[in-house]
Amino acid sequence: MEHFADVVTPEKNLVERIGILGMTLTPMLNQIIPGLRKQEGVVVAAKSADSPVWRDRFVPGDVIYEVNSQRVRNLSDLKAAVDGVDSGDALVILIQRGSHLQYLWFQMDY
Repeated sequence: MEHFADVVTPEKNLVERIGILGMTLTPMLNQIIPGLRKQEGVVVAAKSADSPVWRDRFVPGDVIYEVNSQRVRNLSDLKAAVDGVDSGDALVILIQRGSHLQYLWFQMDY
């Protein structure tokens, strides 16, 4: 999964509020990443070097499927969902890490 970091740029792939660089799942990525539970989502390519917010919670290779029960089909969906959460509100993200689904919970600080 580390090679994903080589194909992303902060200008195109940064989701600043959660401190990641993400990539929309494509048919090619679906074949490269084994055992995906869903065909749509965003893979965490890298952690943002500029944002310390929650950077220890995400791992490159995590796949984000939902934010606050809203389906995430692509990077635009993820950015819109995260940007729609007000400071002080909860953010619950459904991810797949390896073969396991799990929720990450945060309180938005800004």
